[in-house]
Amino acid sequence: MSDYSYISCDGNIRRDVNEKPAFKFHWHLSYMGECYWKAYGPGFDNGEELTTRHSLGEYELSIANGDVVRNDMKSAMFTIRRRAGQPMPYGAVDAFNRHLRNERANAIVELTRRGMEDYLPTDPVIVYRDKYAESES
Repeated sequence: MSDYSYISCDGNIRRDVNEKPAFKFHWHLSYMGECYWKAYGPGFDNGEELTTRHSLGEYELSIANGDVVRNDMKSAMFTIRRRAGQPMPYGAVDAFNRHLRNERANAIVELTRRGMEDYLPTDPVIVYRDKYAESES
């Protein structure tokens, strides 16, 4: 499938060759309840790293360096963050959530095609913006 394809609600692959997505996201790695993504698009440096936190266990909290760090870790749940507290560009969070839904839909189609329905992914986590940009520019 091309970068400009998506799975529609009826399970068919749709392609829009006239419209390029404004933002692209590529999973980089996961470690200790966080996922790291490379982001491309307006307002991002080319391949800028973003972080999402999807879980927080007792171990992660026990090795955190102080209460301030523990509170930061707790407040980061289900948010998408840039380095150094920079605000997210407008539209990037919605585009990221669409990306997660499309990745899940693609996985469902592929696993169903292979007869692996027992391994279907759960619903994607919806992330929220950590810091709001003050203007679109």
